[in-house]
Amino acid sequence: MAPPRRRRAVGAEAVRRHRRHDEGGPAAHAHGRDRSAGRRRCRGVLADREARRPARRHHPVARRHRAARTVRPGGGRRHAHVGPVAARLARADPLRPPADRAAAPHPADAPRRAGRPGGRGVDRERHHRRARSRRRRCGRAARGPPPSGRRGQHHGPLPRVRDGRTGHRDAHHVSSLLRSNIVVALGTALSRLTGLLRVAVFAIVIGQTALADAYNGANNSPNAIYELLLGGVLSASLVPMFTRHAEDDDEDATSAVLSVAVLVLTALTAIAVVCAPLIFHLFSIDVADGVDPDEYREAGTLLARIFLVQIFFYGVSALANALLQARRRFFAAAWSPVLSNLVIIASLLMVPSAVGGREPELIEVITNDRLRWTLGLGATLGIAVMAIAVIPALTRANVPLHFNPQFRHPAVRQLVKLSGWTFGYVVANQISIIVVQNLAQPGSGDLDAYMKAYIFFVLPHGLLAMSIVTTFTPEMARAVARKDRQAFIDRTSMGIRLVALATFPAAAAMFVLRRPLIGVSLEHGNFDPADTIDTSRALAGFALGLVTFSVYLFVLRAFYAHTDARTPFVINLVQNVINIVLAIVLVGRFGVLGLAAAFALSYGIAALWALQVLTYKVRGFALRPIVGSMARMALAAVVMMEVTWVVARAVGGDSGLAALARVAVAGTVGVASYLVVLTLLGVQELRQLRDRIAARFA
Repeated sequence: MAPPRRRRAVGAEAVRRHRRHDEGGPAAHAHGRDRSAGRRRCRGVLADREARRPARRHHPVARRHRAARTVRPGGGRRHAHVGPVAARLARADPLRPPADRAAAPHPADAPRRAGRPGGRGVDRERHHRRARSRRRRCGRAARGPPPSGRRGQHHGPLPRVRDGRTGHRDAHHVSSLLRSNIVVALGTALSRLTGLLRVAVFAIVIGQTALADAYNGANNSPNAIYELLLGGVLSASLVPMFTRHAEDDDEDATSAVLSVAVLVLTALTAIAVVCAPLIFHLFSIDVADGVDPDEYREAGTLLARIFLVQIFFYGVSALANALLQARRRFFAAAWSPVLSNLVIIASLLMVPSAVGGREPELIEVITNDRLRWTLGLGATLGIAVMAIAVIPALTRANVPLHFNPQFRHPAVRQLVKLSGWTFGYVVANQISIIVVQNLAQPGSGDLDAYMKAYIFFVLPHGLLAMSIVTTFTPEMARAVARKDRQAFIDRTSMGIRLVALATFPAAAAMFVLRRPLIGVSLEHGNFDPADTIDTSRALAGFALGLVTFSVYLFVLRAFYAHTDARTPFVINLVQNVINIVLAIVLVGRFGVLGLAAAFALSYGIAALWALQVLTYKVRGFALRPIVGSMARMALAAVVMMEVTWVVARAVGGDSGLAALARVAVAGTVGVASYLVVLTLLGVQELRQLRDRIAARFA
């Protein structure tokens, strides 16, 4: 072990003392020491001392100034290991050679006035340093107090800053939600309008006949199988799951779920195509009188074999949409159905050429291969285009697309666990659908009226409510993942009230203007006035439950955000039992109107129950603000119905251009009266929505 280094005195007087000692001793003359020996020894001592001392961290500006101070006045650079103490000692040495002293500055090299922003050297750096310090102080004041134990600790509440960073972040978040709502609403609006055009073209080309019922039954079979086994799981459970994966940056879990889902979809599609006769038979148990049951089932089975391929593309589309929604990418998912509708419309326009320009009949699906493949491939290609259109959006979003089929992965097991209750949920739905469709007597045309009215019913739901549901679902899941209960309550309550605000006027207008609405949309070609009356009666029953239907589906997303699939299953099971019982009771007296009214009443009961259960599940979730707002909205909707009915009696008719004028004028005046009444009642949601829209487009 080396002996401890002897500490030597450092200072101007010590330098002189050591120099005198060295000059008087014989060793100095023997070794030829000069007058700079003391200074060299002092530098060596300081170098050793600074080498043992840990380095201090300095601000970048201070480091630049320290580097500038190590430059000699003559332009040469001092030794890098000599610190400020050695420089001070060098200045204190009166015996320093003249070459080592600072020369007088030239007048041209003199710095400008201190503190001037355009100054040179240190003054300019000092000015910028002060400006940065002021900006940092302003930023700290806006952000709030620093963490505990830091300099500038503040224990009391800070005054609210209007334009601070927190407010800016919240405003940006709300603006992002509103922008997403607008994108989804526009895309959904165009997809619903093109879907309505598809229904109109189908009514013109096919009419409301046994062929229309067979087409609807066969085309609904892939939807039923997909929803029965995968649809409810993929649409409800995957968005919260993919949101958590994105928050945790868990690409392996996402890849495992995607790979397993694609394999299951492939196997399920193949099995469904083989079992097509059995599947279609479930939707045609009670065929209407006057229609050959064997002929009806054979034609429907031939179409179902082509339509059932859609199961795979439905699943791929649901997976892609869930991935994009979890990453707040809504454009592709909202606009891809537009392409699907355009493809189906193009295929329907080819039907007259396949049958020689006349109305097609049910038997021709069996005997005319061109008609069968035109109807079948058109719908299937439309769904395939919808699934393929979202793949570029996945690539741009950097979604991990790796084939990783791990059936025992924890994420896959969690999905299977969630799918247990969701499977029961969908089974109850499909049983209800099968019962209702058989009560409508396939082949009589009532099933087609029921399905067309349902399409008109879900038009405002998809246009207005689903845009809110789609954008709020990731926010609720993200709040649950971060364990922010208040944020979840705020998002859920706001979403419910916005859904009600948008659907109340749609339900009122749909109920009052049902006859001219169906007349202007469908009463063309092979769709006669009697068909219009049947469809409008079904639409009246559906309109009664538009608000509760939309609110119910939104509340279910709140349960799924908590990975709670059991509660939605129980509520939905009761809803479907009520629907079946009411349908059996009402169909004999009211026909297709009774079926639609049973649907609406069952969802009304389920929505009220779901809201009550949510108050038990989430502590602090209050129903009073929601009920108060919805009561004022309902009052405004009643006033709107009265105003719309009065204007509709005075303007237009029930078919053709007169029906278009009646719908446009009466609907516009009715919506205006709804907004006026909401303003007079002081509905807060309308003011908030108006302020956000104004802030978004300002």
